[in-house]
Amino acid sequence: TDLGWGSSAEEAEAGNNLVTLHLTEFVSAGQLLRVWCYLSDSPVFVYPSDLDGVELEVPQGMKKPRVTYLQQRGWSGGLFTVTIQDLVVPTVSSQALSDIKVITSMSTLGCEGLAYHMEDGVMDMQHMEDKFGNLQMTSTPAFLDTSMCMEDPSCEMLTCFFGGPQEYPITMLEAYPIIDTPTLESAYMYRGAPNRVILEKTSATSGYISWVSREEVVSSGIDPETQQVCPELVDAQDSGRYVELSASGESSEFTLDQPVGQYFLCLLDDAADAVPGVPLRSIGTISVMDVIATMGQSSLPSTRTTLRVDVSAMLAGIVTCVAKTVAATTAKQSEFASVALEPGMSASAMQEQALQQRTQIFEWLNDQDGTIALSNTEVPAAVPPNVTVVLVLSTFPETNEVPTWCWHSATLDLKMVTPEDPMGMYLELPGSNPKAHHLPTFLWPGGSFLIWIEHVPDTSRSRVNLVNSSDECDSSTYEIAMPVVQVGFTEQLIEAYLVADVTKRMVCFFELPTSMALVIATSTGEQFEFPQAAPPTNGLIVEGVVANYVHRGLPANVILSSAEPGENGQVFIIEDVAYEANGGQCLPAVGIGGAAEAIETAEEYIARVAKVQLKDAFPMDDGSHFITLNEEDTQAFVIGGSYIVCYVGDKRDSTRVFNKVGESLLVRDIITNVIKDTAFEEAGGKKTTSEQTRLSVEASLEGRVSCFIVVRRLDRTPVMEEIRNTYSSELPEDFVPAFDESEVLGRTLDVDVLAANSVTPVVIDHLPYGNAAGIRAMPMGVAPQVYTW
Repeated sequence: TDLGWGSSAEEAEAGNNLVTLHLTEFVSAGQLLRVWCYLSDSPVFVYPSDLDGVELEVPQGMKKPRVTYLQQRGWSGGLFTVTIQDLVVPTVSSQALSDIKVITSMSTLGCEGLAYHMEDGVMDMQHMEDKFGNLQMTSTPAFLDTSMCMEDPSCEMLTCFFGGPQEYPITMLEAYPIIDTPTLESAYMYRGAPNRVILEKTSATSGYISWVSREEVVSSGIDPETQQVCPELVDAQDSGRYVELSASGESSEFTLDQPVGQYFLCLLDDAADAVPGVPLRSIGTISVMDVIATMGQSSLPSTRTTLRVDVSAMLAGIVTCVAKTVAATTAKQSEFASVALEPGMSASAMQEQALQQRTQIFEWLNDQDGTIALSNTEVPAAVPPNVTVVLVLSTFPETNEVPTWCWHSATLDLKMVTPEDPMGMYLELPGSNPKAHHLPTFLWPGGSFLIWIEHVPDTSRSRVNLVNSSDECDSSTYEIAMPVVQVGFTEQLIEAYLVADVTKRMVCFFELPTSMALVIATSTGEQFEFPQAAPPTNGLIVEGVVANYVHRGLPANVILSSAEPGENGQVFIIEDVAYEANGGQCLPAVGIGGAAEAIETAEEYIARVAKVQLKDAFPMDDGSHFITLNEEDTQAFVIGGSYIVCYVGDKRDSTRVFNKVGESLLVRDIITNVIKDTAFEEAGGKKTTSEQTRLSVEASLEGRVSCFIVVRRLDRTPVMEEIRNTYSSELPEDFVPAFDESEVLGRTLDVDVLAANSVTPVVIDHLPYGNAAGIRAMPMGVAPQVYTW
């Protein structure tokens, strides 16, 4: 195989001439070479003329040049360097060294087709001596272009060596292996939190990763699109940005303390390449983020006792937020003055200084000094990572804004706090302090009522307790407090009633189950002042006369005294037994937490249970109010029954609370008793016989009474027209009387009742007398019976 060709540099002369041979490959020490020469004047004469040629031996001290690569494996677009060692140059001069050219080529093309003058693939080589004084040449980092591999899976990069302009390209024995490009799978790293970076690694060796921010690259004057962005190995190690990477592509766990932003992730694919000068290769960009990406005023309303903070946390864990007073925060600022960075300070020293400052702030935030609220909220692993932290204030703030900070459990080691500013983030506590109002608006001691809270948008979980001092409020608990009612909605179901007590008029407020108890103002000042000192009363007027009873079938006016002076009072009437079944309330309470399961509204309950449906209470000139019960209303009552008047002073209340007014209404008929007048007979008067009956009629009202007597028990109660014998003219033609006129012994009509609640004698003559024959005969000694209405 031909190894090379050459000629003398000048015209040959008689005697010895120097001929330089340009080899096509490197030779080894002790290797035998055979040489033939000829003169240009006589090209047909070759010396020696035999096939053995002149035998030359490569000197034993000769070393064969070799090439090494950093990193040991490459991929498309990756950085690499070429180092050629054991070079032997006849004359070590700057010209001789500068004449050496190294060009890279893909194995699919080879070195044979290359020429010295070509520029593609030329490496920028720098010469130096190794530690043994041997000459070597090392290139500056270059990007690997694999486009000419043409999808050949066995493609490698070749190093082609030109000793000078007249030399042939020599293919160096050591080829550069090409692997598939590693892929960055992780998209984020988090400041102050444990991180692991995941790659899809295409080699079976462990390595290292590092990172550098785009801002650092640009500020160094480097074009990140065309130039090497990764740090030198020593710089990566010194900056603490140097983390082991397993052969499977998972990094060791590490924390970082660099600013947020976009970073280039740099790879040292093989740990064996960790030598000075090795180029780390960027395999993509990764975002460095704070674990708490954002925090700010919540979209849910805050109040003067509860601050709501929306926090976007990128990792599962616990978010802690704290609010301090403005006064305490301002007073602390002088202690948190930043320390100036000294020139030449190392990256690790700067990080240590920053950690000391954060630690100082963090310890103060966990101190009681100026703290008015602190809350821990769990962040679930689910996405999106947004949580609302509810800070329940231990006191009413003196300002409309309070400085607030939050931190995440994942960053406790590095004391990362958001914001990092010692002044915190000022968040608003809008509106005014909570104020308690009672429903009904017209209330008296002993009356049942509810409370609603002004200036708190959502009181669905709020509760109150009535106390007589702030000390009693401090010892109160949410569990024993009563729910409040919300206004501005449809009428709410009543979960539990409060009772107006003149000894407990201060309101102890819990906005949330986690809230601290706070005494809040009321609509009438520091404590409730009930509008009415004594409960309202009721009375009855029937037929223009003050009455003690309601009479079935007869209209009545119910008079309400000491009631709400306005025109919006409302009343319904229920039985006593229904009132007692409700626990002594006009409307039943559904129980704490029972509103979600209740299926009957107040309107539906009244429609189902009330004997008298809702009626308006109308004012009278003397300040009293009245409602009218018509005949249909009183006919719904039961004789002997008792009924409760349920009253609310203002039907416009968003949730009406009805209270019992006055004593129960008692129901009696107008005629309360009809008996034979035995007292008259015992006093010597005419006795009842088959000719005449004398009755004692007890009536509760003045008026006139009419009676009749028949000889038998009837199948139904007779109507008035049958008693008066006007049914044939006044009732419809198809009316069927309950008796035959031959069964009627007699009628007496329109006997005057001169006084209410009196007994009036009524004498009924049996006419026509012949009807007396229908009286049923009884056994000897048993008086006959007749029937009267």
